[in-house]
Amino acid sequence: MAKIIDLFNEAADTITKEYIQQRQIISFAEYLAEFAKGPKLHLRDAAGYLLDAIDHFGSSQVAQPWGTQVRYKIFDQEFADPSERLVGQETAQNAVRAAIAGQVRDGRVNRLILIYGPNGSAKSTFIKCLFRGLAHYSRLDEGALYRFRWIFPTRKTSHGTIGFGARLKRDNLASFAHLEDDQIDATVECEVRDHPLLLLPKDQRLRVINHSLEQQGITDYQAPDHFMEASLCHRCRQVADALMRTHQGDIRKVLAHIQVERWAISRRYRRGLVQVGPQMSADASQRQVTADRNLSALPIELQNMTLFETFGPLVDGAGGMVEFEDMLKRPIDAFKYLLGTIETGEVMLGQSILKLNTVLLATTNDDMLEAFRGHHEFPSFRDRLTLVPVPYITQRSSEQRIYELQLVPNLGRHTAPHAVAAVAHWAVLSRLHKPDHNNYPKPIRNIIKKLTVKEKCDLYNDGTCPQGLSSEERALLRESLNDMRAEDSTGWAYEGRYGASPRLIRQVLLRASLSDEFECLSPFAVIEELKQLATKVREHPFLEREKEDGGYHHHDAFADIVEDQVLDAIENDVRSASGLVEESRYEDLLTRYVNHVSHVVKGEKLLSETTDTYEEPDESMMSSVEKKLGLEKNIKEFRENLISRIAAKAIENPGEKISPAMVFPEYLRRLKAAYFEENRQKVAAAARPALAILNEEDKYLEKDEKKTGKMLIKNLTKSDNYCKKCTRDALVRLLSKRFDKK
Repeated sequence: MAKIIDLFNEAADTITKEYIQQRQIISFAEYLAEFAKGPKLHLRDAAGYLLDAIDHFGSSQVAQPWGTQVRYKIFDQEFADPSERLVGQETAQNAVRAAIAGQVRDGRVNRLILIYGPNGSAKSTFIKCLFRGLAHYSRLDEGALYRFRWIFPTRKTSHGTIGFGARLKRDNLASFAHLEDDQIDATVECEVRDHPLLLLPKDQRLRVINHSLEQQGITDYQAPDHFMEASLCHRCRQVADALMRTHQGDIRKVLAHIQVERWAISRRYRRGLVQVGPQMSADASQRQVTADRNLSALPIELQNMTLFETFGPLVDGAGGMVEFEDMLKRPIDAFKYLLGTIETGEVMLGQSILKLNTVLLATTNDDMLEAFRGHHEFPSFRDRLTLVPVPYITQRSSEQRIYELQLVPNLGRHTAPHAVAAVAHWAVLSRLHKPDHNNYPKPIRNIIKKLTVKEKCDLYNDGTCPQGLSSEERALLRESLNDMRAEDSTGWAYEGRYGASPRLIRQVLLRASLSDEFECLSPFAVIEELKQLATKVREHPFLEREKEDGGYHHHDAFADIVEDQVLDAIENDVRSASGLVEESRYEDLLTRYVNHVSHVVKGEKLLSETTDTYEEPDESMMSSVEKKLGLEKNIKEFRENLISRIAAKAIENPGEKISPAMVFPEYLRRLKAAYFEENRQKVAAAARPALAILNEEDKYLEKDEKKTGKMLIKNLTKSDNYCKKCTRDALVRLLSKRFDKK
């Protein structure tokens, strides 16, 4: 019991310490001193604060087949739950950050960022990552935020008055900010969390700001309009004016009633982060304060005033972000006020004007936005919106990562290798469009015309080009990737709008995990579910899309493409686990080939490791490799281009050791495939005894067969995340589909 009490006391001390650190209570004068130390950190409106929060977590360079993109780490959620991260969507990340940076440059929030895309395309995840990042940042020293309240002490504390009247002398308490609770009769909160600097008259505020910036040597900073033009909210203005009248303009006595407090952003408690649902309701309003117990304790001067309380989502979101979820599902009249609000930064209320300091975001789906474009009010809104598309992902490795992070850990079943890859492959195939070959240069126009849906999927995934192309054609095809991805972006039928949503794919995985035929989440259970899905045309409109040459929108055939890919992957796993050849051998061969080609291109001999003499490059070895790579013509051009690509990679990555496998992963795959094709029956010979052992039918196996089978099982279950159950399933399907056909 003593240990439990000690643990509790330790936890209590930690909680108390964290509370004191986070709930920093200071007077107005103390706040000014804090402000003077780092004025730029305090002179941030909501847009500047959000921009700093995004940049605080840093960014990384993500290499894609179509080029390098910046990814912002706030979306990786390393400070929270990484399973809630945003996968992919780097283009949308950059667009949103650019929109926020534009508002910072303009000095005020003057546009609503509207994130749109098909249902289930991660729009909500995008917003939630920003919300969680902003909340975390607000708890760091770099993200400190301050608000204030009015403090009215007891009559005893203020020597016969509670702050009104001539009896409050300059030599009395400099501030009531640090009084204990039993020394305070009443408090008045600022519900919109006005910045403490707004307590100063505009001219004096500008003097304080400029002086603090000059003292810190900051000469090129322009404070946001919020600090230059804004004033106190209606209720705080009433209190301040009453105090000014009572103290005959002595602002020191007025500010003695100010208690400045650090606050943290919280979505759960609606402090600076608010989601407005699509329901029909007002987003801000006012009501007269009548039932507050503080009223009877307020000074006579304030009791005689009609005080109003401002409330609503826009008030709760002050200083942070407000998201209008599924915005266009609301009647337009419900958000028509935003036309004026975005333009002026103000909301007209019954008794006052609410000045906004809030980043406004919204989400909607494509169908709603497309319909809204036809509304007569759309032109008025268009110039006040920044549109950011968030389409479905069209890179299968990224799609696979979504389910590995968010679904697989919660299935309660072992997940067999390639099961998630299979469903991600199908999902991406369902989203791809046939490119219009007329939009591309003549040298590759015919290649684009013949590009199948499977080849396009491979090209998007890792830059793998169709076989049989020259090095120049492959280079041109890769250079066209950005154009290919943007081909439909100006229209509503853009690539990534239609196809299977991640929500639908999750259901496929869940159903497959409940299969009675397999004890693991098997890729073959997934494939059966995908075949069933392709028949439900009446339930899923994307299945009705018109079929095109090259296999585009042939949803009934996608499961066969996926199954071939799964079997290829299993063959590769079995080959690697069989011990027929070391994995490093392929890379060594490619490295040796590139080295010899380099000397051929330069017209040089190379030093032989065996004879220690200079010899001509091995033409026989080079020809053998080129044959395995499927090269039959333009060999000289291919070799020259090979060395040029190595040199270009070295220039892009100075000081980094460049390996041929890094630059030419597709060639490494082809070498492996060529060797495997030559030794397929050896792989089958290893797979059969392994299956017999797993089926407990190994009594008739020879000693060497048992040894081979056991080694294969051991290697598979050790390195490739196979268990014995899914190893058996994989070998049964591999042998029946690839090796035991009659």
